[in-house]
Amino acid sequence: MDRRTFLKAAAGAAALGAVQAPAVHAQGAWPIPGRTVKVIVPWPPGAANDALGRLLAQKLQDKFGASTVVENRTGGAGLIGTNAVIQAEPDGYTLLASAFNTAVMPMVIKGATFDPEVDLEVMARTAIAPLVCLMTAAPCSSRQLAPRHSASCKHRPCTRRALGPCRAAPSR
Repeated sequence: MDRRTFLKAAAGAAALGAVQAPAVHAQGAWPIPGRTVKVIVPWPPGAANDALGRLLAQKLQDKFGASTVVENRTGGAGLIGTNAVIQAEPDGYTLLASAFNTAVMPMVIKGATFDPEVDLEVMARTAIAPLVCLMTAAPCSSRQLAPRHSASCKHRPCTRRALGPCRAAPSR
């Protein structure tokens, strides 16, 4: 997936979360009584995605009366749980509670052979979380490293650019 396609997919996912889709009645009632909705979280219990997955499951129970189960399928930087959802029957009863990493997995993990634009369907954005740039405090301070990194980028521009600037914290 090239950068332009990835950015269009990310913008589409963000826009989808910003608007609430109207209910579709032509497909019948969801959930069907007696069917269990499985929320697969590709991260260990206690992680942020786990908390959001459990909150989602609770909201599905409250709003729709759905029977829900949260299943943590950890490993492979989220790939094991993601593959479990992709391989599940596409009936709307297996959901993935993941983060942006699902969209970039095929670009950075050899074992990720899926196409997130084809194999997954975005339902909603459940949270907004900032991404941060961190570094160790030793052996040099951020005030020393930031100018060197900036000069290096100007001298040899990156082919992949970050979506926003990394602002190093002031040293103590």
